[in-house]
Amino acid sequence: MERKALVFVRKMFKNQSVVGAEVGVAIGTNALRTLKCMPNLRLLYLIDPYQHYPKWTSTKAKDRRFWPEDLEITKNKAKRLLTYFEDRIIWVFKCFEECACEDVEPLDFIYIDGNHDYDFVFRDIELARKLVKKGGVVSGHDFRPSSYSQDSLEVCRAVNDYCKKHDIVFSHEYEDWWFIN
Repeated sequence: MERKALVFVRKMFKNQSVVGAEVGVAIGTNALRTLKCMPNLRLLYLIDPYQHYPKWTSTKAKDRRFWPEDLEITKNKAKRLLTYFEDRIIWVFKCFEECACEDVEPLDFIYIDGNHDYDFVFRDIELARKLVKKGGVVSGHDFRPSSYSQDSLEVCRAVNDYCKKHDIVFSHEYEDWWFIN
């Protein structure tokens, strides 16, 4: 199923050529779905260091794909999964906060699904706003206000706090959130 924020992006840009980024690629299934559903997506930056983060308190830490010794396997699976689209992707094997404006061309949209810790999400939104063009879309995953998952609650709190601090009206549907930059 296509993620709701990306449905919004697809409808907003219609057939215009767009450049986007995904922060937190993991095994690559969302990137694959995005590339298949958006033939007008000229370039997708895939940003994931594939390394264990400090403060990794995520419930995903219980998932073997995210154990330090298995992250290289996860990275290789993602690279194989996305081989067909290698002419439309650029891998950035860095933490998002290490990415500079020089690393990527101005973005039409970004989709954040990296570390779900409050501080990481808040900082990821700040960084995303610097990389996304005015009028572009900043978005992300795991926004579930009624969830019992600590991950989702951290994401919700960070998105709410950031948007409130900067007087931004955001939308959310199912597990996604987004706003116009």
